[in-house]
Amino acid sequence: MTPPRNSLPHVGVLSQGPTVKIVVKKSDAVDFTAAVNKSIDSGTTFTVHESLLIHHSEYFRGALTGDWQEAQSRIVTLTDVSVFTFATFVNWLYTGDLPVDDLGWCEEELDPVSATLEAELEHVRCIIFADAYIATRFGHACERKLVNRLVHLPAPFFETIILAFENLPPESDTLKLLVDSHAHGWCEELDSPEQKELRAQLPHAFLDRVMTRYSELLKGLKANTTMHECDYHHHDTADERAECEGLSDVRRIEGFYQVG
Repeated sequence: MTPPRNSLPHVGVLSQGPTVKIVVKKSDAVDFTAAVNKSIDSGTTFTVHESLLIHHSEYFRGALTGDWQEAQSRIVTLTDVSVFTFATFVNWLYTGDLPVDDLGWCEEELDPVSATLEAELEHVRCIIFADAYIATRFGHACERKLVNRLVHLPAPFFETIILAFENLPPESDTLKLLVDSHAHGWCEELDSPEQKELRAQLPHAFLDRVMTRYSELLKGLKANTTMHECDYHHHDTADERAECEGLSDVRRIEGFYQVG
């Protein structure tokens, strides 16, 4: 199959030329619209344009242009990422798009509550992938999606917090987002029995940062107690932030805010 064309400005050039094979062996294969060849025994093979991988990931740049064996074989094998997560990355490479609703972030059909949890977890899995493979732009895109969820929804699930704190570096903006969202939105009465059981598994680093955040709020050191998505969006300029904030205001006035 021919990979879809990407809406990003550079894709016309980067989606030409040689391709490489990325073999993902961690989980079962899933249907995907880009160029994917399935093999039950050897994992799932994605055929991706080399220039796109090199442009968007420092890891793949090193693997495919340096002295690594992969630069000669044109095959890179991944064992620490799921097929579904890597498929989301490849789709983003070629289209510039991420899923727009909870079901789009889920590998299989789920009931609404389960889909909400799984979608939140998959956002974090993609951010973990981006951090590990130094795909900064992809990571920021996924973070922005997660921000838009958590700023306008209740506090994150404990499963999400545990996954993030176990796999992301302490300086990660995602960890700060999860702490802030919990401090601003968590309500004990909303916890399901399953969530209550998970409290004992919450990482010490998370609890320490939440305590500090509560103290800041109580002492008034952070006068603004409202979360704003643009605080986490990595805007390059003040004008870009102002434009994004204006769009957020329009969405609120119209009573609509798309999450995902």
